Amino acid sequence: MPQPAWSSSATGWSPTVRGAGLATEAVIAAVQLAAGWGARVARADTTPVNVASQRVMEKAGMTEVARSAASVVYDVRF
Repeated sequence: MPQPAWSSSATGWSPTVRGAGLATEAVIAAVQLAAGWGARVARADTTPVNVASQRVMEKAGMTEVARSAASVVYDVRF
């Protein structure tokens, strides 16, 4: 499996901005930046119970590629 050029764990957002689409915009921007830098793969992960972060990854065009009791891994290939 190719090594990711960008990797990040999902982060928390203040309750006052949750649901505003900021996390999705941030992940999309990071993915676009990675692609612009010539990355072949962008990868991110979250926990299985963090369904909101999983939705963010999916909205950003990422696909689930691995799941364990501790994490769910998403990536997008360019």
